[in-house]
Amino acid sequence: MFRRIRRETDDLHWDHPELDPASTPRSELTRERTAQYLQNIVRDSGLDRTLFDGSSVHETLVNDTPAPLHTHREPHPHALELTKSARFRLQQARAGRRALDTDVVISALTVLYEGGGRAPKAALADSLNLPDSRVDPTIAALRRIINVDGYEALGFDPDGSTVVLDTALVAEQFQLG
Repeated sequence: MFRRIRRETDDLHWDHPELDPASTPRSELTRERTAQYLQNIVRDSGLDRTLFDGSSVHETLVNDTPAPLHTHREPHPHALELTKSARFRLQQARAGRRALDTDVVISALTVLYEGGGRAPKAALADSLNLPDSRVDPTIAALRRIINVDGYEALGFDPDGSTVVLDTALVAEQFQLG
């Protein structure tokens, strides 16, 4: 009963083979259109050149690898000795699946020992390569391992942003030499 009226513009897009859905998968076609659109925007805005060397922004982003943020620290001897103790293995077993990896514990304790038993949360985050959102849970897991029998060997300064390690208590609890 209803007949479709044919317009002159109905078949115009079929004149372009790259737009023919039968010859190009839809997702590939969308990717190509998006890439071309972005290239045109960059070209038209003048952002395709960097300020100094004349290379393209894409080449700069792809070829420039960032410098490593952190240098590898030599583990502190007390941190290594602590992680080899029987008490540490017991505490780690008690922590169960939430226990920290031994390398993480060594890195955190190294920062604390090098800081005289004190380190800001940001320094611990940097040494462990953690985002800010993961610092507090990691410190909580470290406290479950380091704090033995309710004695707080690892805690926070009253400012709430500095982690404090009682090195004498740790040495006594883990029988360090």
